[in-house]
Amino acid sequence: MKKIILISILIQAFIINNINGQDSFNLFSDVSIGFLPIFIAGTQDVGDGNETVIGNYTTPSAPVYKYIETSGLMINLVTHFGASIPFYSTEKWSTGAKLSVGFGYQKDIKNTEGLSSFLFNLPEYIYYRNYSTGFDFSILLGYQYTYTALNSHLMMMAFDYNINENKSLRLYGSLFRYKYYNLYSNGRIEPSTKIGEFGFTYIYNF
Repeated sequence: MKKIILISILIQAFIINNINGQDSFNLFSDVSIGFLPIFIAGTQDVGDGNETVIGNYTTPSAPVYKYIETSGLMINLVTHFGASIPFYSTEKWSTGAKLSVGFGYQKDIKNTEGLSSFLFNLPEYIYYRNYSTGFDFSILLGYQYTYTALNSHLMMMAFDYNINENKSLRLYGSLFRYKYYNLYSNGRIEPSTKIGEFGFTYIYNF
């Protein structure tokens, strides 16, 4: 009984807090273009300059190992579907959560051959929206899980310009890079791959 009363109070408080606000619950879809700068490092057999033929393959006659660092780039094209859920809304500002799920394709651009694949991701944000003036904007902070050939979990920050109640433009980027590590035989652990992401999104609210 106490739980039912508590839930009822919370629902009533939510309705009262949002009754005069401009923000409201809505569903949305979006199209996002993301760029993924990738740092790649590791030990590579560069050979001694002399080659020998083994079977049908030409290989270095003696291994020479060298630590190499390089950079790569991939691009994402993703469509998301989600919901915008205001927690508290007034006549001038609101705060809440934007939860979505996305499907798309990740394409190699530079030094990332073989990593192109379909992807599934989950960008989840909390937001602060200010519509007290003619410039309606939102600031978002959240976390994004991306499952593809090279998975990543990234803390994200975004800025939305809300054109009107139906349309928004978003600029987003990761605050840190997701890292994969190599364990060397001497016990040293070094990053082998670092993945970040930034991009643009067009959002349509239903």
